[in-house]
Amino acid sequence: MKLVTYRHGRTSRPGALLASGDILDLRKALPEQDDEPLWSVAQLLARGPEALRDAAALVKEVDADPSSASERGWIVSGQSAQLLNPLGQPTMLWTVGMMYPEHAEEMNVPFPENLNHALRSANAIVGPGEPVVLPRMAPDMVDWEGELALVIGAPTYRVSPDEAMDYVAGYTIYNDIGARDHCQPFIDEIRSGGLSAGMSGLNLLYKEFPTFSPVGPCVATADEIDLDSAVLRTTLNGETVQEFKPGHTGRPIADAVSYMSQVCHMMPGDILSLGTAEGVGFAKKPPRYMRPGDEITITVDGIGSLSNPVVADT
Repeated sequence: MKLVTYRHGRTSRPGALLASGDILDLRKALPEQDDEPLWSVAQLLARGPEALRDAAALVKEVDADPSSASERGWIVSGQSAQLLNPLGQPTMLWTVGMMYPEHAEEMNVPFPENLNHALRSANAIVGPGEPVVLPRMAPDMVDWEGELALVIGAPTYRVSPDEAMDYVAGYTIYNDIGARDHCQPFIDEIRSGGLSAGMSGLNLLYKEFPTFSPVGPCVATADEIDLDSAVLRTTLNGETVQEFKPGHTGRPIADAVSYMSQVCHMMPGDILSLGTAEGVGFAKKPPRYMRPGDEITITVDGIGSLSNPVVADT
């Protein structure tokens, strides 16, 4: 099942993609719980696994015969709906870095023994089709990082690696954008052949500009994606700039979930992104960055494509 948040008219609503490309309005189709209407995909996840199973069964039923759902006004044309941040509300966005040795190699840094981790601002999240704005103060080295992200499905705190994946409801796509010229000392340190601990604060700030966290197009439940074979492709204006298998990390994904949960109490609808592999613009020869008029697209098998135009700040 692929869960989305969409705008149709003036309101945003949670839905599920149908095989036809249309959207099943889950607020209408699913019963209220505790007299509370369903306002977001994050709220659906918080209702627990049984609610997800009910939604999946309904999607399967409507795919087989959409007539009754159509008569009840439960189906919205996918052509007329705008997809938004798929969780449908502000969410905690956690990231772990250096999951892929190839990215450490291209950045000329050692593959660390422990994970790097950070909290991104929810104010930077945008959905599919929304523009990435190049900031006035640092527009020249804005870089992409195509990433697979986990979506948390239950309260997650101090879980073991063996049980960690039971807390993952599904997957989405995340573009971890950064204005590398906002942290020139960080860049110079990398180019000199090493990265000091003192640069970590700068490393965080250059990814905090508004619109620098595109997410989407959907939350694909775990049965939709084969992590062993799925491929992530990032394209800039149709040209492939990244291609790797996001499930083939340098350390187990379950370890990353468990590691974060030892400190962070993650909640349903929170996003935990797994970092990127090789192919970022900074590491290309010559380096390549996003410019106004570009379109950046990340595609992951089983999830879909997240596309965003790039514009200058006005």
